Amino acid sequence: MRSLGSFLLNTGQVLLGFKNSTSTSTTQLGTGRAQSCPANPPLSCSTGLSALEDDSCCLNYPGGQFAQTQFWNSDPHRGTPGYLGPEKSWTIHGLWPDHCNGRYDSVCDCDRSGDCSSRNYKCRGDACNRDYSSISAIMEKFEQQELHQFMQQYWKGNQGDESLHQHEWSKHGTCINTLEPKCYDGYVAAQEVVDYFRVAVDLFKQLPTYEWLAKADIVPTLARTYNRDEILAALHLPRGVSAVIGCQGAELREVWYFFNVRGSLQNGQFVASRPDFSGTNGPGKSCPLQVRYLPKDI
Repeated sequence: MRSLGSFLLNTGQVLLGFKNSTSTSTTQLGTGRAQSCPANPPLSCSTGLSALEDDSCCLNYPGGQFAQTQFWNSDPHRGTPGYLGPEKSWTIHGLWPDHCNGRYDSVCDCDRSGDCSSRNYKCRGDACNRDYSSISAIMEKFEQQELHQFMQQYWKGNQGDESLHQHEWSKHGTCINTLEPKCYDGYVAAQEVVDYFRVAVDLFKQLPTYEWLAKADIVPTLARTYNRDEILAALHLPRGVSAVIGCQGAELREVWYFFNVRGSLQNGQFVASRPDFSGTNGPGKSCPLQVRYLPKDI
């Protein structure tokens, strides 16, 4: 995979005008610390990596191609009250560890899932681990009120925010190998959940989709459509990010930004990368040439 070296994200850097709310390797004083990594660990999805790397806490493998995904919802009747989020901002969908060919695993650890809903078909027969059954309770446990408040404003679910948060952690967060308990010194149960949401939020803050589109005069409107390539160009240039857009019918509904990671998820450097969908049909084929970008009906 070719990486776009002009766009790098690191949990300890100030980039694109945003500073991460948490820049240390711990979720809160008194919790375990993520294991230290070499000064120059390998970049995920690099050639020559093998299953032998699966045990590493400093290399994301096999889920090494990360997608930071964002929603644009405009119809308030499609979800619970308030799920549209702020009028002039996209909202967070998730942070997904895909394989380097676009395939992915899901719900990789029932002991840390905490999701006992019917959609979690892999863990139906397992008892829920109460340490993971409530994302809100985990945020309170680790005194992450500021992070949780941001999530409640910008990480919106059409079936309720808590439901989406739990689903994203269960389906995707449990498949990130560098977040496994063994990757912390002095591990405290569920602290990796905070790291998952912290990193996802930090990435989102540095990927202001609404602002980037608006600078190209692409704003929500009922009066016209936009060319699909025009939208992609506004997101790609001159920042060097790699974006894929998704539509429902002709409506613009989602953006996916892709990265490889040098080091662990907690403290690694995110390097923008063109996605490799060789193992799948690939996303981003759902948008017609002319796309509607509708205003939120708030």
